[in-house]
Amino acid sequence: MIPRRLAANVREQNWFAVAIELVVVVVGVFIGIEVSNWNAGRLQHDAARTYATRIREDLAENIADLETRKAYYRQVQSHGLAALAAMDRPVASLGAQFLVDAYEGSQVITRIVGQHTYDEILSVGAINSFADVTVRKHLAYYYLSVRNSEISLGYIPPYRETLRRHLPYGVQHEITSQCPERVLATYSDSFAAKLAQSCTIKLPAATVAAAVAEVDIPEVRLDLNRSLADLDLKLLMFDRVIARAKELDAFLAQHDS
Repeated sequence: MIPRRLAANVREQNWFAVAIELVVVVVGVFIGIEVSNWNAGRLQHDAARTYATRIREDLAENIADLETRKAYYRQVQSHGLAALAAMDRPVASLGAQFLVDAYEGSQVITRIVGQHTYDEILSVGAINSFADVTVRKHLAYYYLSVRNSEISLGYIPPYRETLRRHLPYGVQHEITSQCPERVLATYSDSFAAKLAQSCTIKLPAATVAAAVAEVDIPEVRLDLNRSLADLDLKLLMFDRVIARAKELDAFLAQHDS
């Protein structure tokens, strides 16, 4: 309609009307662009808020997972220290508890820290939904630090393999049967485990003595010593990743307010 009127006014040389028509066209185009930009901005903001909420949910799961793993490794550390201390005593004085401590001191939980939402954001190219570059930097820093931390968290010291090579299978089976790990809860696709608070195994004295002789050797002791040093590092890394997760959560909460 407007192009038809504009053509008619040009033929009639009604320049004032032509100017009015052009202004109407320009203003209409400008308003259309502004509305489109506003709508795109609103959609981008809504997407950013949705992703931020989901990331904060992931962070809460990360913190819960890391706290349970830290408690788990505290138990492993306690058993490992008890086994190492027992090795300073005469072999004849060591019994079933030493075997339990040596075995439980070799336990591990191996899994990565979840970042499902962040992976989705990167895979669909939605990182720019966060218009503020500082938000993108905070997200990148946290998930990069997590990946770097997992080099230490995922490391399995040779003690686990050494202990299981020397400890007779019958003893290992008795320990896992009488002292199974307890699943505490489930969240997301993870699980929370806890070692038995106490463990009593029933084996013939001769079997226990033979197993002690197999385990109380320099190779096992050296690897246990190395494993305990690794546990110290893991516990430190758990605290660092938890602290970073809490910092990112607080930043996202403040940024959204």
